[in-house]
Amino acid sequence: MPNGVVTVAVDGTLSFKPVLNYTGPVSFDYVVKDPSGLSDIGTVNLNVTPVNDAPVAVDDGTLARPLPIVEDTATPLNLLANDTDVDGDVLTVKSINGIELILGTAQSIAVPNGVVTVAVDGSLSFKPVLNYTGPVSFDYVVKDPSGLSDMGTVNLNVTPVNDAPVAVDDGTLALPLPIVEDTATPLNLLANDTDVDGDVLTVKSINGIELIPGTAQSIAVPNGVVTVAVDGSLSFKPVLNYTGPVSFDYVVKDPSGLSDIGTVNLNVTPVNDAPVAVDDGTLARPLPIVEDTATPLNLLGNDTDVDGDALTVKSINGIELIPGTAQSIAVPSGVVTVAVDGSLSFKPVLNYTGPVSFDYVVKDPSGLSDVGTVNLNVTPVNDAPVAVDDNVPVLVNTPVTGNVLDNDSDLDGDKLLVGQALVDVNGDGTPDVLVLGTATALTDKTGNPIGTLTLNSDGSFNFKPANNYTGAVPVVEYTLSDGNGATDVALLNLGNIKALNAPTVEIVEDANNDGFINAAELVGLVDVKVSLPANAKAGDRLMVTDGIKPYTRVLTATDIVAANVDVTFVAPADGKTISVTAQITDSAGNLGPVSNTDSAKIDITAPLTAELNPASDSGVLGDTKTNDTTPTIRGTGMAGDTITVISPTGEKLTTLVAADGTWQVTPEIALPNGAQNFSVTATDPVGNVSTPIAVAVIIDTDIILTAELKPETDSGVVGDGLTDKNPPAISGTGTPGDAITVTSPSGEILHTLVDGDGNWSVNPVNLLPVGIKQTYVVVSHDSVDNNGKPINVDVTIVPTIVPKPDTVDGAIDTPIKIDILANDPKTDPTTIKLVGTAKPGDPLVVPGQGTWTVDRTTGVITFTPLATFHGAPTPIEYTVTNAKGEVSANALIKIKTPPSVTNDVVNTQAVNTPITVDVLANDKDVDPTTVQIDGTTELGNPLLVPGQGLWTVDKTTGQLTFTPLATFNGDPTPINYTVKSPSGLVSGLAGVTIHILPPEIGSLILLVNQEPPLFTMPVKTLPFTVLPVRPLTPMWEHEWFKPLHLSLFNNAEQCELYLTGSLKNQFVIERQPYHFSIPAGTFRHTNPSEQLEYKATHPNGSPLPEWLKFDAKTLTFFGVPPKGTLSETVMITVRDSCGDEVHATFFVKVSKEHQHHTSRDKAHGFNKGKLGLSNQLHAAGKMGRLQQGRELLDSLAADKNVENVTILKSQKG
Repeated sequence: MPNGVVTVAVDGTLSFKPVLNYTGPVSFDYVVKDPSGLSDIGTVNLNVTPVNDAPVAVDDGTLARPLPIVEDTATPLNLLANDTDVDGDVLTVKSINGIELILGTAQSIAVPNGVVTVAVDGSLSFKPVLNYTGPVSFDYVVKDPSGLSDMGTVNLNVTPVNDAPVAVDDGTLALPLPIVEDTATPLNLLANDTDVDGDVLTVKSINGIELIPGTAQSIAVPNGVVTVAVDGSLSFKPVLNYTGPVSFDYVVKDPSGLSDIGTVNLNVTPVNDAPVAVDDGTLARPLPIVEDTATPLNLLGNDTDVDGDALTVKSINGIELIPGTAQSIAVPSGVVTVAVDGSLSFKPVLNYTGPVSFDYVVKDPSGLSDVGTVNLNVTPVNDAPVAVDDNVPVLVNTPVTGNVLDNDSDLDGDKLLVGQALVDVNGDGTPDVLVLGTATALTDKTGNPIGTLTLNSDGSFNFKPANNYTGAVPVVEYTLSDGNGATDVALLNLGNIKALNAPTVEIVEDANNDGFINAAELVGLVDVKVSLPANAKAGDRLMVTDGIKPYTRVLTATDIVAANVDVTFVAPADGKTISVTAQITDSAGNLGPVSNTDSAKIDITAPLTAELNPASDSGVLGDTKTNDTTPTIRGTGMAGDTITVISPTGEKLTTLVAADGTWQVTPEIALPNGAQNFSVTATDPVGNVSTPIAVAVIIDTDIILTAELKPETDSGVVGDGLTDKNPPAISGTGTPGDAITVTSPSGEILHTLVDGDGNWSVNPVNLLPVGIKQTYVVVSHDSVDNNGKPINVDVTIVPTIVPKPDTVDGAIDTPIKIDILANDPKTDPTTIKLVGTAKPGDPLVVPGQGTWTVDRTTGVITFTPLATFHGAPTPIEYTVTNAKGEVSANALIKIKTPPSVTNDVVNTQAVNTPITVDVLANDKDVDPTTVQIDGTTELGNPLLVPGQGLWTVDKTTGQLTFTPLATFNGDPTPINYTVKSPSGLVSGLAGVTIHILPPEIGSLILLVNQEPPLFTMPVKTLPFTVLPVRPLTPMWEHEWFKPLHLSLFNNAEQCELYLTGSLKNQFVIERQPYHFSIPAGTFRHTNPSEQLEYKATHPNGSPLPEWLKFDAKTLTFFGVPPKGTLSETVMITVRDSCGDEVHATFFVKVSKEHQHHTSRDKAHGFNKGKLGLSNQLHAAGKMGRLQQGRELLDSLAADKNVENVTILKSQKG
């Protein structure tokens, strides 16, 4: 009706409620009637009087659309602009964030992430915390003049602006960064600089010099240089030897060009500098020193040390100096002398002139050193000549000439001459000056002439002895001059003039002068030829001796004419040496000099032995018989002698006797059968030849023998040594008449002869063991008792039937058939007996594995595994029997099975986390150490999937692990793997698939209490983490949820969608309109302004029925369930712009009309904060309708979609 509504109660009582906020007159008619239906119209006239209405505070911005403000900036706030008051009252801000505003007073009120400033006039502004960007939310209270109030929320979003970087000084004046003297030190100027925007910073300039990207630069700063590499890295190197503070500025900038200045404060700390050795002299300008003179050296005089350290010489020319010790150190062309006090001097090699260069090392007290070079030049001085004595022998009556200067010298190459000479000319013992260039007569003291001497200034001389003079000649002393004032003195010795010279001797038999006399050279006595000297005279006496018995003879005129004498001596024994000398005594008794000595050793024998080498002998050693047609001949002799062997074929063989006295030769030309003789001689180094030795041999190559298992005895392949005849026959061929001896493996010895056809055979008696290789040894003996080489005949006795082993491949968990007779000789299948069974055809049960059975018709053996056994069964054996009743050896049956592998699919919510898959958990008969990822080359190798991550194998357990890249969070591409069985067979490929699922959201049933309280349990701490947007409140006294891992996140990422609560189950009534909404804030996002997309479907994605409508804009469900409608399960899917989804489900229970629910029992929806179930139970309790409550609970208990209902009794029952 106009301006209001009249409500008629069930008991007929009436009430009127005006339209919200309406004031003024209200008028409407009504009709009254009596039981007979007579009626009358009346009018109701009302006046709605006003009451003061509270103001309405409208939020300034929303979480989805906050008001934008700028970072680090104070922004005016007009909180009242959108607030209203239906009474038109003037509104004021009462409080902000719980802080009361004081009229006319300036205030600063802290709110989350900023400060609200209240001016004296009441105007407001907000300034965020320095550098903060993001959402800001705080409450305020608005009031009207009467004090009625309402609360509003301010939702802001602080948008970022670019902040300038902050350059932080590198070191300070008080605490500079230490760097090392003379060393380039890397600088990381940006390491402590900051930019709140996270911008990448660069150095713009250093010391006012702009840096050019990609260009190497050297920038001078005080006391050093900053080097900029092409890649932008920096280093600082101080000026050489500088120590102390260094300070310079630099500018850092961000990509937008904003910049800041920082200062680099360094302190260059000193290090010990090595000394500097300065060369003493140069190659171009060496230091001059004088020839043959020791010159002091001051090597340290020009050397320096920047630290001022006292320097010492460490070494010279590589030789260490020993402090306090005198040393002489050889250097090129001279010697450096080190005195005890360390002083140095250099003296060149005698008479050397020219350049001298050598190195030395100077060091400081810490041991640092440097190498310097000494460059000297030895300047020449005039050297005195060197006069050498001249000894000139003079023969009787024989003049001599010469030149005393021939052996004299002068280093300077000066022309030499004789300046003066002294000689005793009259024998008085006093030297007289010899007139140069003049013949001077020399006499003894009695006046007897000695001879005439002439000495010239050019050094030439002539001396003519007096006739037949013998005796001493006076010594001449002469002075040698170089013409430059330097002289030397030497002697001219003409010696004693003797009457005789020495004879010479020669052993005639040693004609080749090798020092030996061999048998060919020695014929009886040893002949010696004595050659007489030219001054020998008739009447002189000659003596010749061999050291044993001397020979003497007076020389005759004939001897003098012949000039030689022949003498003979008895030869010493073989191996002894004869040595001879001779001497002449003149008629006056003067003894002449002894002759030379001539010696020769007597060597007239060459020792030798020779024989057939035992290695070539075949048969009895020493019987000279052999079947080697090129037998080796050996023997002994004197080391170094030459052995000559003449073969019966005429072949000549030579060799030398070795150092150990042995020799041997082997002919190349084969000898014929029969008796043969080798001739052997030895020749020693002096030519002695031994008596020939004959070595007799008998060549016998006619021993022929073959032996084998007799073909009639062999079974199967001839020559394979296998036979089923026991004992077997042995046969062969040989030379007719030869004797054959066969020795059995058992020791049995059999003899036979080769028949006229060249054949032989024996039949052993002793049996051989079956299946073991045995050896018969066969030897032949010919008519001359030669033994042939033994021949071995290997024999193995095998059963009549030999089944072969069988190996087949089969699949696990499946019966496997093996046709074991397919590869065996024809066999009766009824005789197949499995080893371990009692009789042929019996099955064999292998505990824990399965049963082996035999098909006695076909011979096929089948293995049937137990259901619990997976893999290759243990191999078994079988035997067969032939018609003779002979049982075969055991034959093996082996089954190989590859592993059984199954694909693996893993669903997980793990993101950016390694995921391990136990791929072998559903596989069978596997060796976990043999897992190989398809696409790799070896077992256990990892597989890298570009752009996704790395698959690795645990080589012990076989588990696979996928480790995603930090940038990858999707489903990895499926991979395959193989694995081997314990027997080594490789499985087929099995796949591994990983699905990354969205977060799981479980259903949560909340029993929410109303007033008056239905439940009185104390508040419990919820067993899950709740985000700050969903605080724990006292109204939630009891909660029960399933599953236990309800996904309520408290570590949301930047783009993360999450569920803050659960959707409550709803109850609706057939043919009754309903509506309910998803509570605001049920689905939240880390980005408050994110636009979410909502969709309602069945859990399998199929559409909801027509009566269950959903408005995705208002998040409201509405409709009218038709009669007979079934309950529905609804899934809400929410998606954000990142593609993330979350799902929540709830249950819509449809109640029947006959349950007589009133309008109070209608579902009020989520937006009322009440749950349908709680509402209905509460209503039933208030009205005492316990039966109705039980019926409701019974219907819930029968519904499979309701997992749990908790009933708690209140204090009121």
